[in-house]
Amino acid sequence: MMSHGDDDNELLVDTSKGDPAAAYSCLAYGPAGVGKSSFFARRKAVYFLPVEPGVNQIRVPQYKYAIDSLDVLYAILEKLRTSRHPYEAVCLDSASAAELLIIAGINERLRKSPVKLRDGSMAKSVSDLNDDYGSGYAAVASEWQELLRRLDLLGSERAMDRYVTAHTKTETIRNIEGPDYQKYTIDLTGPKAIKSIVNWSEYTLFMRQDISIDASTKKKILASTSALSIYTRGTAAWTAKTRGEIAWPERLPLDWDVFDRVRYLVARYGRDLEGWLVERLEAAGAASCRPVFDAHLRARQWHTCDEVCALAERFTMVEESIPQAARPRARQVFLGALGEMNVVVASAVCAQAEEEARTGVSKQVEVDLGVDEDGVVGSKSPEPTTS
Repeated sequence: MMSHGDDDNELLVDTSKGDPAAAYSCLAYGPAGVGKSSFFARRKAVYFLPVEPGVNQIRVPQYKYAIDSLDVLYAILEKLRTSRHPYEAVCLDSASAAELLIIAGINERLRKSPVKLRDGSMAKSVSDLNDDYGSGYAAVASEWQELLRRLDLLGSERAMDRYVTAHTKTETIRNIEGPDYQKYTIDLTGPKAIKSIVNWSEYTLFMRQDISIDASTKKKILASTSALSIYTRGTAAWTAKTRGEIAWPERLPLDWDVFDRVRYLVARYGRDLEGWLVERLEAAGAASCRPVFDAHLRARQWHTCDEVCALAERFTMVEESIPQAARPRARQVFLGALGEMNVVVASAVCAQAEEEARTGVSKQVEVDLGVDEDGVVGSKSPEPTTS
């Protein structure tokens, strides 16, 4: 009997809608030093499992002793599952280092109980198994599935998000339809292990510092340190994926708050997201900002549009506290900033109005906010990046 109640429609009783607050799994991989650990460290109430050194330079809750064996790692996961604690997420840092523990654990078991291979020899290590038609890779992938299963228990039983970081390597892909090419991939021993962890993760994020081409020399050069990006869609050059009713922006800034907000918006509103953002903007009296706002919507820069809506709502709340004589000028400056998606100036106008409401001291809208006498913002925001 499928039903858990007396409803005539039994299927409805056992049906629910998606929950944006539900626990999820996320894999972030990229070159060393790009900021994978720092990215997850921004998550509130996260607990780190530092399998490799480096996280001790980040002020984040973490296991303070060496995680030097698979048994130790499993014991920590069990303690997180069964004990009382304040943590809402766990981060395994990193998969590449955790796999060394997996291999060491398998090697130890093989030393105690060697396995007979097809040629009659005895396998005492993963490398010996690999000599037997690559069965070592299968053994490592099987242990990965066990580790990921234990991580998922934290999701199902403790509602904890599960994060994993990983390093990258490049491999040459044999292309039957054209020239071979190189691809970024996760730095694990074999394709079975990589497939296991990618299939496990609901969000697979590729992170890197952007590269541009010097027009004069035709050489690749690294962009500024601020141009660190998350890539959310897979290409021939890397693997990436996300979840949701609608396609994510192809690229986001490498910023936890931006990722977390986009993930929530997509999960909460799905196909209705863009209509909901437009309704918020117009309800806050900022419909005049629609041309540039719509351009950002088309570019799927939802986090920027969401911030603009929040500012418009914030200004509406504090506008009444602005002296009557100064109110038109303040609104002109504010809408001029929003019309160019200049959240810095718009936020400054809101902050000034809030300060006036708190202190009762009225000020003129300052010229150093970056506007001319007509309320036109002088420093324009960059055009939205298309997906």
